[in-house]
Formats: sequence, structure tokens, C-alpha cells
Amino acid sequence: MTREEKLKLIETVIQQYKECEEVLNDLGKYIGCDPDSLLFKAVYGTLETLIKSTASQIGDDCVLLGWFIYDNGCGKLAHLGGYYGNVRPIRTPEDLVDLIEAEL
Repeated sequence: MTREEKLKLIETVIQQYKECEEVLNDLGKYIGCDPDSLLFKAVYGTLETLIKSTASQIGDDCVLLGWFIYDNGCGKLAHLGGYYGNVRPIRTPEDLVDLIEAEL
């Protein structure tokens, strides 16, 4: 798979995540959205399946895509990532692909 294909898949997953977050936040204003609710579990279960499936497709054996989305705020938090002391902030899908390809 080419770098451009990986980036396109990652960007698609990020967009889906952001859209789901927006919908759940909007719904939460009116009906509440408890993390234990069936709706919450269904949405995040589907997102988790999408993330793991995409990670597998792009050769992301450590599922860094999930870390990038959930723990790194889709890059907004700029957490450090890397290997063997060679670390740098991971801010963009391009940075994420660099990190994934470095692990190979």
C-alpha cells in the first residue's frame, strides 16, 4: 500500500471519528449519552472495529492509529512518538505514517 493510500484511509477514519463525536455530543445535550448506554457502546464499538481494521490494512501492528485518535487528540496534543530515543511530536496523519513505517 502506498503512503498516499495509507494517508487517505487514516484521514477517513479521523473524519468518521470526529463526526461520531459531534453527533454524540449533540445528542447528549438533549437526551444524555451515558458511556454505559447502548448507543454509546454501539458507536464506539463500531469505531474501534474501524480503527483496528484500518490499522491492519496500513501495517500498523501496534494500532498507533487508535493512540493517535484517542490519546493524542487526533494530533492536537502533539504527544511524543518514536523508537530507540528518536522521538518527536506526532501532530499530523503524515507524522503518524512516519511513525508506523519506522516500526516496520
